[in-house]
Amino acid sequence: MTPKSRTIREFTYNANLWVLVEKWAEKGGFTLELQEDSHRIYRKGHRLLTAPAMLEIRQQGQTVTLEAWIKADLHLVMALMTGKPAEAGIESGGLTAWIPRKRARDAVNLLLLSLGQTPIT
Repeated sequence: MTPKSRTIREFTYNANLWVLVEKWAEKGGFTLELQEDSHRIYRKGHRLLTAPAMLEIRQQGQTVTLEAWIKADLHLVMALMTGKPAEAGIESGGLTAWIPRKRARDAVNLLLLSLGQTPIT
């Protein structure tokens, strides 16, 4: 099974999202790459050591859209040469970037649980 290029969750959240997300990012070692009023992108890891985990989160009113993926490293670039996407979602299944996807899934699941959402499997 080939993983999807991004894992996407959409849900409703009524409280202050950004305070919770900032605490999660700091505790989990995610760095802020982009910040706008209702849109942020976080990154954890470096391409030289392992495929970095990425999290993009947007809030429009009470609707939150969360996208999580693993950015291309050497293994994903090799997969790209065979026609697979240069990023991978973080769901379980398949061998492509298995360890980075598991690490990212564990980290993102902590955020989802703190937001009252079901974890990614």
